[in-house]
Amino acid sequence: MNIISPSSTVSAVTTHDVAGTAARRRYFRATAVFAAAAAASAIWLLAHAAGADFTMRAAGKSLTIVFPMVIVVTLWFGGVAWAAIALLERYTSSAARIWTRLAAGILLLSFVPIFAEHANAGTRTALVLIHLTVATVLISALRRTAKG
Repeated sequence: MNIISPSSTVSAVTTHDVAGTAARRRYFRATAVFAAAAAASAIWLLAHAAGADFTMRAAGKSLTIVFPMVIVVTLWFGGVAWAAIALLERYTSSAARIWTRLAAGILLLSFVPIFAEHANAGTRTALVLIHLTVATVLISALRRTAKG
């Protein structure tokens, strides 16, 4: 005779629900990172079509921000953001609050090179829009999935 105690049934369901929640969290976070990259790409393409040259100059050197760079850098920072919130979830009880403040601080710091280096108004405007858009997507989506 096979008897299942209520406690074993509850623990099995609870374990399954937690695994499902973790999988949904990973899916949502991955989607957010790729959505941020897509949004940054769309802004770059529109700004480039409108005449932004995406060239930054400082100390006699210049850097042109090309389309693949936008995708790679956004995906990289999205991955770093994901890792940071995952670590905070593991080691703190208020991961969402701490992570949001950290992300907002990093957003503010990301504006420094835009205004410290020489660039035309179109390039600066486009870069500010890219940074704000990526931050909005990542902060809102990753915060929503945070535990605590």
